[in-house]
Amino acid sequence: MAKNHNRDKQAEVLRRTQAQRKEQKKEQVLKAIQEILAQKQPLTFANIANVNGCSISYLYKWDDIKAYIHNIQHEKETQLNLLEQKDLKPHSLKTLHKVARQRIRQLEAEIRELKHQNEKLKGHVAEIYELRDECDRLRSQLQHFASK
Repeated sequence: MAKNHNRDKQAEVLRRTQAQRKEQKKEQVLKAIQEILAQKQPLTFANIANVNGCSISYLYKWDDIKAYIHNIQHEKETQLNLLEQKDLKPHSLKTLHKVARQRIRQLEAEIRELKHQNEKLKGHVAEIYELRDECDRLRSQLQHFASK
């Protein structure tokens, strides 16, 4: 009976600790989002993961965080669309040029970020191939030792 009680207490402590860690991670993600917004960088999952030091899949696994990010992205998109519509009403070449330059700067920043991510991913792919080769080598060694 005492063993079960101790196990229950240990399990409860583990659950509480895990819940606290999860909340801390969410707070870190929210801080990363605020940092990106403050720096006027594109709010992408890749940027958030980069600032937060986690993987993109890590962000996608939490539905509430994912929804929060999508909501902010949608709000920003809506605001940009409204600004572009207001700015384009006069249809002056100067206004069109200004909007186009702003959009080009945003796209160039996004391209730079994507190139950076691509380089990181290339490194990960190379590492995966190395690990696969190492696994194959170890597997063959294991089979060799098992056959002796």
